Amino acid sequence: MRRGRNKPLMLLAINADCVISQKYELCELIQSEKSDIILLKETHLKPLHRYMVPNFTTIRIDGLNQEGGGGTAVLVKYGIPHRRFDLPPLI
Repeated sequence: MRRGRNKPLMLLAINADCVISQKYELCELIQSEKSDIILLKETHLKPLHRYMVPNFTTIRIDGLNQEGGGGTAVLVKYGIPHRRFDLPPLI
């Protein structure tokens, strides 16, 4: 997918409050908004969870607390060039 030079990226930021329990609603919202990049917070994902959205690459950092809260994810529509880089922990 190539984007025209004058076509802006559509960003969507969501407090997901557990993407697993709201997967279908989130997929519907993402498709209806025609978003290119989605920023999710409070995903509540753990390493054992698989989470994929059709037509998007998923970059995620899972929550580290025992209760299952926290976590973030960035979904990038296929065809949009991007790369992941890790930052050192903030102290």
